Amino acid sequence: MSEQIPGAWAMKIASVLKDNYTMADILSLTNSFGATNDIDIKYSQAPKMMNKQNVAQQNLSMFSVSQVIQFLTDIVESGTGIKPEELSDLLQEIIEKFPNEANLQDTKTVEKIKEKFSEYEGVPEAWYKAQRNLAMKYFRESVDNGRLAMELFFKAIFQNNKSLENQKPNIGSYLLEQPKEFRELIMSQISSYERLQNQQFKHNLPDNLGEDEIRYILNATYLIMDYMERKSHD
Repeated sequence: MSEQIPGAWAMKIASVLKDNYTMADILSLTNSFGATNDIDIKYSQAPKMMNKQNVAQQNLSMFSVSQVIQFLTDIVESGTGIKPEELSDLLQEIIEKFPNEANLQDTKTVEKIKEKFSEYEGVPEAWYKAQRNLAMKYFRESVDNGRLAMELFFKAIFQNNKSLENQKPNIGSYLLEQPKEFRELIMSQISSYERLQNQQFKHNLPDNLGEDEIRYILNATYLIMDYMERKSHD
């Protein structure tokens, strides 16, 4: 179960909220989220002799860490607030502080990558960023970092500095002993990955590509890297 948001963090978040929203906004945001997630909120109306920062802090104190992350994610996605970039930076800071709370489903994958690919420079760090971006719903950045992790992995395996597109001859040679159909499966996955990123992700994410599709792309990326890494020890 997710831990309760520490008091110091509730205070810090409240300070940012009061710089971005009115008292009415803060009450509406915290109470709407509380109603959706069955959280008992302390204040549904503005109390006398209490400023909006204290109200925000008291209401946030009822949230768990994972709920705070989801609360801020919803706010960042809405694009509201006087300083949206400040809210986005705050969300990123909290995810970095509490990575296990950001997306519990992905934490195991991050740990697997860290352990399995520790000898490949930059790969664990790029994969962590991919998962962090996924948790923050920055889907294009998530795919970009997933691709970077795979590109860095192949550079280490083949001891060169080629881009992913230019590694295909090396990958084909590496898999030469495997059946043609299997080689074509791996190569077609990588080619499709390139086309998808170059044609669909280069500028803006298509509306019909959401979290499920991004998670599928990252899972496929991991499977390719995992297979190639195991083959490197044969």
